Amino acid sequence: MSLDTSLYYLTAMSTPCICSICLSEFVDPVCTPCGHIYCFSCITQATSILRNEVSTTAPCPACRKPFSIRDDPLSRDFHEYFGYPLRRLYLNGLRVNSEDQLKRLEERIATLERENQRLRIKNLLLLALYMRQQSEWNSRSVPWLARTPHTGEAGSGSPSRVPREEHNPVRIRWMVNM
Repeated sequence: MSLDTSLYYLTAMSTPCICSICLSEFVDPVCTPCGHIYCFSCITQATSILRNEVSTTAPCPACRKPFSIRDDPLSRDFHEYFGYPLRRLYLNGLRVNSEDQLKRLEERIATLERENQRLRIKNLLLLALYMRQQSEWNSRSVPWLARTPHTGEAGSGSPSRVPREEHNPVRIRWMVNM
């Protein structure tokens, strides 16, 4: 999974889940058989008027698909696990995972920033080394050019080259590996 995809899912999961009835973050979320999610108290209040009537079904507030609102003969202790038309949702597990994922992504960003800083320093050192070598070469070659006429030596096609000093590989390696 790419970093962009991870950030997309992380953003989607970190946005608060909002109940469409009370317009606040879910408290004790439940899911209707049609798949819409509400706070338990919100959907209970929304269907309580119909519970007092003879009707055994109520329409979903979002899609108007009917679902059973009758009280099951099971003890209220067991409603959470089976036999009840509203299924309990446990969103805390998702938040923990997204928090873990957020922490991993923040650590990855910190690692990449450190690597970026290290590479910038290395680049500056190499640039300084290059500039120093160019300066040394130019300081040796400029007096030679000043003594030589632009048309070259009389009788020769071009001036002879000044031999270049060899670089110290140990010193270069030390500056690059810093």
